[in-house]
Amino acid sequence: MNQQDFTKIIMNPVRQRIVQYLILHEEGTVSSIREEMIQAALFSLAASFSRYFAQEENDPRKDLLSLSTSTLLLTDEEFMEMTAKIGAVFNDYIYNKPEEGRKIRRFTLISSPSEEE
Repeated sequence: MNQQDFTKIIMNPVRQRIVQYLILHEEGTVSSIREEMIQAALFSLAASFSRYFAQEENDPRKDLLSLSTSTLLLTDEEFMEMTAKIGAVFNDYIYNKPEEGRKIRRFTLISSPSEEE
């Protein structure tokens, strides 16, 4: 393994959170680490929105801010097909390099089971 590969592995934010969890708790199960990571992601998302709206000069329309939720009826196979298509769209843009006019945009997609039957 070369130094660049090693750095990518160590600097991965998910791996860093797992290591941080284990340092703080000394041990953990997959379930407890997963729960902690989900909570951290949700708190981070909420904090981002709070910071955004705390600045009066921000303009949600100009900044193309959006929030959306949908409830879909899908088999597991349809869901996997849909997420693969979303992934393919992301792959078209994920390696964009900085360029004039490009802004950093956070795109968060959360999927969860519905409590509705």
